[in-house]
Amino acid sequence: GISLINTEGKVLKRLDRIANKSVEELASFDQGYAIFMTTDSLYGAIDENGTCVVQPSYCYLVADEGNFVGIPKQYKKVILSDDSPRKYALDLFDKSGRMLHQFQSSEFEELTTAINLPSPRTKKTKKAGLSTTSREIRSFAALTT
Repeated sequence: GISLINTEGKVLKRLDRIANKSVEELASFDQGYAIFMTTDSLYGAIDENGTCVVQPSYCYLVADEGNFVGIPKQYKKVILSDDSPRKYALDLFDKSGRMLHQFQSSEFEELTTAINLPSPRTKKTKKAGLSTTSREIRSFAALTT
C-alpha cells in the first residue's frame, strides 16, 4: 500500500484511498505537493500532510510553484483522440484548489506542445500527468500571462 512516512520510517497516514478513490501511484513531493493517480487513471494532488488539495477529477495534472494546471476528466477521450484540432479546456488553480482561470483550446492552440500533452499513439498515456517537468509548466505559465 501507499503511505506517508516520516524520516524515521513511521507511518503517518495511509494513502491507499484519497477522496474516496483507490490510489495506484503517488509522485514524489515537490514544493510541498505530490500528484497522485487513482486506479481509474484520474489525477489529484495532496499536501505534505496527506490532505487532498486537488480532487482526483483530472485526466492530466501538473504542478509548479504552488499552482496547478489540469485537464478536466470530461476531456479524456478528446485528448487521446486523433482528431485535430482537439478542443478541450485547461484549468489553472492555486494550491488551495481555488480556480484562477479556465482556458479553452481556442485560447492556446500553440500551447499544447509547450506542456507536452500525451500523444494519442503513446502507449503509457495514463501516466502522462506524472511526467511533465516544472520547466514545461513554467513555459505554459509564461505563454499565458
